Amino acid sequence: YVALYGSMGIELEDYTGVSPHSTIYSAMDDFSGDYLIGPIHPEEYTNVTGGKVTIKRFTQIGANCVIFPNLTIEEGVVVGAMSMVRKDLDSWNIYVGVPVTQLVSSRVALSAVFM
Repeated sequence: YVALYGSMGIELEDYTGVSPHSTIYSAMDDFSGDYLIGPIHPEEYTNVTGGKVTIKRFTQIGANCVIFPNLTIEEGVVVGAMSMVRKDLDSWNIYVGVPVTQLVSSRVALSAVFM
């Protein structure tokens, strides 16, 4: 399974894959300790923030990844298994880790084949 928590929007473009046990959040509770956490509490006691997550075409998200809200993963990106994405990722690169760092840059753009 893949968990998509999309109250603020999640867009997956063509030729995009999300591997098993990955979770994509478009909204997230405030874990600072100043607010209650979870949907069972009245809104005035919570602080949910976020924004749309966009995953562009030809992108692959590995197994067991966590994608945070309000970011864009550009075209042709590969995110390695068990990685955590908290920021925008640039096109045609491979990223791994917690949080992700760039492993390989400027792979050949497959989009030229499909144009």
